[in-house]
Amino acid sequence: MPIANEANAALCQELERLIEAEAKRAASHSRGTSHVVANYKKALHSIRHCPDVITSGDEARKLKGIGNFIGQKIQGILTRQQATTEQINQAVRAVIEPRRREERRENVKYKPAKGKLPWYVVVALQQLGATCEEQCVDHETLLVKMKELGYVGEHVNLRAGLPALVKTYQVVAKSSMHGHLYLTMEGIASAQYCNCEQIISSSINTVAKPVVAAVEFDWKSINLAPVERKHATLEHAQDEWEIVLLLDHREMLSRRNRSVFERKLLEANVNCEVRSLHLGDMIWIARREKLVNGRTTLEEFVLDVIVERKAVSDLSMSIIDKRYTEQKQRLAESGLRYVIYLVEGSLSTNTSVGTNTLQTSLTRTRVQNNFLVHHATTPDETVAFLASVHWHIAFEFKKYYRCSNTVPRLNQQSSLPESLLNFTQLIPLTWQPYADFSSQSRKKAALTTGDIYQMMLLQTPGISAARAKTLSASQPTFMRYKH
Repeated sequence: MPIANEANAALCQELERLIEAEAKRAASHSRGTSHVVANYKKALHSIRHCPDVITSGDEARKLKGIGNFIGQKIQGILTRQQATTEQINQAVRAVIEPRRREERRENVKYKPAKGKLPWYVVVALQQLGATCEEQCVDHETLLVKMKELGYVGEHVNLRAGLPALVKTYQVVAKSSMHGHLYLTMEGIASAQYCNCEQIISSSINTVAKPVVAAVEFDWKSINLAPVERKHATLEHAQDEWEIVLLLDHREMLSRRNRSVFERKLLEANVNCEVRSLHLGDMIWIARREKLVNGRTTLEEFVLDVIVERKAVSDLSMSIIDKRYTEQKQRLAESGLRYVIYLVEGSLSTNTSVGTNTLQTSLTRTRVQNNFLVHHATTPDETVAFLASVHWHIAFEFKKYYRCSNTVPRLNQQSSLPESLLNFTQLIPLTWQPYADFSSQSRKKAALTTGDIYQMMLLQTPGISAARAKTLSASQPTFMRYKH
């Protein structure tokens, strides 16, 4: 039978049980007690049709057919229900609260006090770039950097304080071969905290300046690129443009048919072409036709988006042979606003490096290099991701210029993946011709003998990058180094 207010359902169930018990009792006795059952049924009928929540016996006695006796029974039922609910809540809290405390304890980051030994160690390692085992530094290099920051202790004090940072707080780790030092993920977080505290303290200690009327800041004037490009402003902005995705000729989905990648993108309504790219695997350009002296010429300008695509196996090999660091450095120096690091495949695949190493490398790429990392498990997901980025660029470009690209209706409302939600400033502030970008992004000329000599010194156990540079300056050849 329906109930006017579902909050009274538990009370109705208890009354139904009372009615069944009284009916059995009446059947077992020679003298019937049918009037008690009838009174309970009247009370049940009134509660079922009551639109309000019954929270006490006094409220129940206001209903038709409920007197003092049944009102007391209802009060007893409600009291038992409240006690049962409270016991259940206490049992749940007894299980959940320790877990929450443990989670909060695990999430607490180590926050060293400024001016103490741990603070100098964490900040010095971060400034030296020792954020992974491949970039670890020795104790002498660390101590020199700490003294530059203002540390007054000696080597003995440093060695005495390191065990707590390595074993207890786990913010510093030692390399497996030489015992050199580098920051863990917790150490990187602590270093970021130390930098924030230093900025806050310096801002507090500055002399207060008179308040000046706030001027609205033009956010479009921000350029995230580390290299500022110098190019003239764009003329003839009313020309018709075409957004084109350029693919590196080495990018393919199948070795038997190299054009599969291009064909799948064309089927997804993405304007793409295959070229030889000196930097990255995918890049977007804006192209227009322009009349010069009565002749039509094509002009191509590079947009602020570049993609580096890595299969999981290729990523593991690049980490081993150090191509991973060199490629990221070149991408960071490209001058483009958005660098997308696209990883394709399962991270649990059996590769030369472990899954934890791959995840750590991608986390460092996202946090330290400020790249937009996206993971696609299959080539079809890669195509879908590139298509969504292409449509988004074309849709934003159409807001300011005439564009011939067709954008599907379903993708006009920013259907970007979650990792690219800040993909907003797509119109370049300065227009760089693609030919200039292509020539500038070529790899540097052949290494000098001095560069090769330093790279060879780095393979010697116990020699860091700083020490190799010093040795190459004082001992420019192996013969002099030997003697």
